[in-house]
This record gives sequence, C-alpha cells and structure tokens, in this order.
Amino acid sequence: MNIPKIKELFDLSHTAAGDYLSRFRYGHEALGGLADFLRAYGKTLGDDYEEFSPEVYIAKDAKIAPSALIEPPCVIGHRAEVRTGAFLRGSALIGDDAVVGN
Repeated sequence: MNIPKIKELFDLSHTAAGDYLSRFRYGHEALGGLADFLRAYGKTLGDDYEEFSPEVYIAKDAKIAPSALIEPPCVIGHRAEVRTGAFLRGSALIGDDAVVGN
C-alpha cells in the first residue's frame, strides 16, 4: 500500500512550517520536533513580531484577549485573534488571520 506523505495531502505553501512538515509521512511524526522548530523559527522573525514572554512570539497586529493562556513555545501570526478563554498549551503555530477560541 502506498500511503501519501503530508506534502501530497496538504498544500504546505500556506504555513511557515511547510518545509518542516514536508519531511514526514504522518502528522504525528512531526510532533516530537515541533517545539524545537518553533523555538528556532521564533528567533528568525522580524520587527513586526515581539517576544511577549520567553519563546512566545506574537505579531504586533494580532489581537490577544487578556484571559488567554499562552504557553511556550508559540508563534502567533499577523492579524490572528486569540479569544477570551483560549488555552494554547505550547508547541503551537497560529497562522496569519487565524481565530482561536470562542
């Protein structure tokens, strides 16, 4: 049986993790190194991001509710919205224009 790889199932051109994810056949295989990927990726982001807390990088035009809990490592993209009560446990990449929470 020929099982397709992640890059054959999904368009990875819309995620900052595209090159990372394209190395794996199954999604769960990427989980082990995701935190390290996010730590390295966060350090490459430009002035339009700020390091909100250690290893939590948030685009300056993102909206974060005061009650949201964000654990590192995490990158939150441009115009993303993290709503009231959201809980990001770490190893999370929130893409541009994404909405997390209610």
